[in-house]
Amino acid sequence: MKMSASSKLVMAASIVVPSPIAAAGPATVALMIIGLHALKPEFEPSWCFISEYAIGRHAWIMKGGFLIWAVSCAALALALWQEA
Repeated sequence: MKMSASSKLVMAASIVVPSPIAAAGPATVALMIIGLHALKPEFEPSWCFISEYAIGRHAWIMKGGFLIWAVSCAALALALWQEA
């Protein structure tokens, strides 16, 4: 029997629990932003966009944060889809 793409997705979702990933992602990104503010104190967080941290020498940290954020959003969508 051949499995459809959605069946494979459900099977993969049952192997990896997405809820903890969805919860840990934003907390991790928040800690990364706090760390970046320590590394780049010239940015005022009350009026600068967080994407401005993705410029310069420590840009890789913010780019990683955006990736973590995207993965946590996908994990949240998957967790909500499993509940439906």
